[in-house]
Amino acid sequence: MAAPAHWAESGDITFTGGTLQFTSNNTGNYATRIKGSTSAITLDTNGQTVIFTGAIASTNGAGLTKTGDGTLTLSNANAYAGVTTINAGTLRLDNTNALGGGGDITFTGGTLQFTSNNTGNYATRIKGSTSAIALDTNGQTVSFTSAIDFTKQRRPDEERRRHADAQ
Repeated sequence: MAAPAHWAESGDITFTGGTLQFTSNNTGNYATRIKGSTSAITLDTNGQTVIFTGAIASTNGAGLTKTGDGTLTLSNANAYAGVTTINAGTLRLDNTNALGGGGDITFTGGTLQFTSNNTGNYATRIKGSTSAIALDTNGQTVSFTSAIDFTKQRRPDEERRRHADAQ
């Protein structure tokens, strides 16, 4: 859904499915309004640069999914729980605690970009990716002191084919 300009005024945004798609007329900072989500917070930057300067609340328990071309910058310490999925575009981390409550980070496309404010060691959190693990150090020194889990997570269609072939 494309959010109209008046969305920036007030009210909570709760994800129970669906995607918030940004446009050239709407790159609003809705971070502090996202609350009580029971499905992943799915954000499609749609070729735009979107900067969340507020914190995403801990009442969001199903993770965050970044889709679409463009860049989503997380500039605050976020408290959401669950898996952070990078599906397309760039997820830029501009705070040491940008990625919420410590859930896994999964790549299904897209890039994780570090900044001078975040050169964190996410090695043990990167798990279950179905595409290349794309990391942009952005000119920073980033050190991973643990091994990255390169085990490919099977997509549901691959799993169905595997079971069908076994019968």
